[in-house]
Amino acid sequence: MSEHRKELKHEYQKEIKFIRKKYQNELAELKCYNPVIDRVRPLIEEVGSGSKAEDIMSSNQVALQY
Repeated sequence: MSEHRKELKHEYQKEIKFIRKKYQNELAELKCYNPVIDRVRPLIEEVGSGSKAEDIMSSNQVALQY
């Protein structure tokens, strides 16, 4: 029974180590993963005049409604 207990303890420690490593990796990934969802840029007359500038503004307005 002592051998069985040691084996169970060893398996348990392996499982805990695996789970801890998994969650540490997920946490590190979440900390480094900072997507830029919406970036506000000022419209410049030389660059921001035209249909594309209007499309950008309307798509941002829709995204910000949520």
